[in-house]
Amino acid sequence: MYRVPVNNTEVDSTEPAHVTSDLHLAIDTITSASVSIPPKQKPRRKKFAAVDDVVHLRAVNAFRPWRAPVGTFNGIMKVFEDIAVQCGANPEFGVDKPGAELRARFGTLMKEFKRDQCKSMRKSGTGEQFEERDRLLLDIIAQTDDTNDIIEADNRVKEAKQRSIESSGELMWSLAMNEIDETEGSERGNVLLSPEGRERERKRAAQPGSAQKGKVTKRERPAVVMGALTERLKSSSEEEGNKYDYKPQRLALEKEEAEKQGQHHAKEAEKHRQHELELEARRQKAEEDREKRVYEFISTVLARGYLKE
Repeated sequence: MYRVPVNNTEVDSTEPAHVTSDLHLAIDTITSASVSIPPKQKPRRKKFAAVDDVVHLRAVNAFRPWRAPVGTFNGIMKVFEDIAVQCGANPEFGVDKPGAELRARFGTLMKEFKRDQCKSMRKSGTGEQFEERDRLLLDIIAQTDDTNDIIEADNRVKEAKQRSIESSGELMWSLAMNEIDETEGSERGNVLLSPEGRERERKRAAQPGSAQKGKVTKRERPAVVMGALTERLKSSSEEEGNKYDYKPQRLALEKEEAEKQGQHHAKEAEKHRQHELELEARRQKAEEDREKRVYEFISTVLARGYLKE
């Protein structure tokens, strides 16, 4: 007879084999039961709710994907993947969606909000969540519009510079071609003239005021080129200045829209307050009627008791 240690437990070798196997099974069961089992996670929803949209738009407003470069590793999709990680870490976010689906949801929210169809999307959620979602969408739309305006302004400046460069290049090319034509013409004329005629032509050209009317000499050509370039750049600057005149008008329209939005919210708040007051008044009246009926019932019972006596 000998004793075999099994997990700090001595087992008698003379015991039957089935007893030893049952002991091993019990020990394994206890060991496996001692392992901590993680708690069950909260079940995820399949569709977006209002609270999910609020968490999503908060992350979008923080990461600002409209400022990301397009077509690069750190582009829009990389930003939305980061947004998905941020939303997944929030316990209020009840859907499990990757960055591509969050980008599609963001596009849907923007499109529906601009088409003023947010009421059709109010399937689940509270009024506060809807108001916060609308407020976040308004803020995001304003930021995207400002970013697009800056990009368009930069593109217009680049186009104006490109046009100025092309115009100056065409001007230099035309002046160079005119100079070549004049040089070739003078050379052909010198070949045709006799030596005496060439000498008379040289003396006539050397006299002051002998230049043809409207003809630009070689000495005047640099000044003419610089003047033309200056005029071209000045006209381009004036064109760009005229394009920016719409900015005050746009700001005035935005201010008017903000005032209308504020008035709308004030009216909605007043309606909500009046509704609450009406509900309170009906509740008080119902309470008074109930107390009156109870009083009348008690009075009737007491009156009947007196009559019986």
